[in-house]
Parts: sequence; C-alpha cells; structure tokens
Amino acid sequence: MTTTGARSGFAALAVRDVPDLHICPDGTVCVPLHFFDGSDGDGDTEPSLFSTGTPTAGPRHNVTDFAATRFRMLDSAIEKDDIFFYVYGVLHAPDYRRAFAADLKKSLPRIPQVSTAADFWAFATAGRELATLHTDYETIEPWPGLTRVHASGFRNDHPDAYRVLKMKHPKVTDPVTGQKVEDRTRIAYNDWITICDIPDRAYDYELGSRSAIGWVMDAWRVRTDKASGIVNDPNDWAIEHNDPSVIVSPPAPSARGLRSGSCARC
Repeated sequence: MTTTGARSGFAALAVRDVPDLHICPDGTVCVPLHFFDGSDGDGDTEPSLFSTGTPTAGPRHNVTDFAATRFRMLDSAIEKDDIFFYVYGVLHAPDYRRAFAADLKKSLPRIPQVSTAADFWAFATAGRELATLHTDYETIEPWPGLTRVHASGFRNDHPDAYRVLKMKHPKVTDPVTGQKVEDRTRIAYNDWITICDIPDRAYDYELGSRSAIGWVMDAWRVRTDKASGIVNDPNDWAIEHNDPSVIVSPPAPSARGLRSGSCARC
C-alpha cells in the first residue's frame, strides 16, 4: 500500500514477490499473507547467543486468531485466507476510498467489519478475484475484444518491428470542442503496431495517480538519465531473451491457452 502522507492517492496492490521499497513512489507499506517471526520461544525476535528456546520453523499467518474469531461470528466457515482477501476487497471498494479518503492520507487503513455473512463473502470473493488478476496477469486470458493493427510495410522479421520507444494514444478531434484529444481506445506501440478496441472502463482501475495502463505505457519506454547518461531500454531485455515481441505479444496459445493476435501486456 501507499505510505502515510503520500503525494498520490491511496493504492493497494497484491504481489507474489517481495516488492521494491518504492514500488509506490513515496514509500511502500507491505502487509504479507504469511510472515516468519524468527521467534526462539523466549520472545526474542532473533536467535542470540543466550537464546534457550527452539526457533520456530515455517510461516505464520498474518491474520490473527482474534480477527478470525470476530469474523467467524458471521459464518463459522470463514478461514484466515478469506479474511485476508476480504480486506483486499474492502481496500478496493470505491465507497470505502471516498468515505475515508482523508484518513487514508494520514494513517494506515482501518478495516470495517460488515454485519452479514453475505456482505463478507461478497468482499472476500471480489478481493480474491482481484488478487488473482493482479498477481497472475501474465497467465490470464487476454481481453477478447483487443485487436492489433499493422501499418503498411510491417515486416515481422525486421529488427525494429517490435522495438518500442514510447507508447502513446493517437490524437483525434473532439466532435464537441474541435480540440485534439487522446483516443484512449488505441495505443500506438510504435510506428507499425497499434493496439485497438481498448474498453474505456479499463482505465477505471488506478494505482495512485494513474491507471494500470498508464503505468505500463510509462514503464515500457526508452529513457536516458540526464545526470549519468545511462539509457534504460526495455528492448535490451527482449533481445537478450531472443523474444523481440515479448513486450507487445502474449506467449504462444499452446503455451498458456491465450488467443493468438491479442495483447497480454498492453
């Protein structure tokens, strides 16, 4: 989650691996599903020269027995994992974020307890589905309506066919104002490839100050650090792994059951 006092809005994101401290620009608060406390039986946080107990082994669940008891008053079938995903669902609820926007800027989230089992399972189910989308996005079926358009002269074997410099939304004329505006239904990946038919609601999910699509477009581009002159080029990774189209194309359908021609990462 974003830390207290962050300049951007509150955001929560599930990850499978230990994240960078600044995955959120102003600092990140991590709340694991399990943790290792390193307890030696005497209350020490780490074994020491004078430890007398036996170190604990294996992970411990981060949801407390107290919380489990409270929620099981709604339904005895509720497990600790269910509570974890219930919290994740609550943290993404628009009503919760609006109601507690001021509090989320200055303190860690406080999680309300719903009054019915039906409401609990609604949040827990939604939270679990969101966590799956957020952690397994590379293996999930792509949006079926996406199309990829190739410009005239595109050659799949050209060394720069899949090279990305900076993705952008093509400009179109607003019929009401006559002004040039971004067409968010399309992403110009490079001069030859355009991703089309992106639903507008795909931009509703935001991580801090921008949508998930916005973060992808900003991250997968070539940039040069002004102070050092070091170039950060995502194409280098694609070339190194002998897969120049990896940024824009999903794995082969036979590998993960994805539809050919759709876009998993954009």
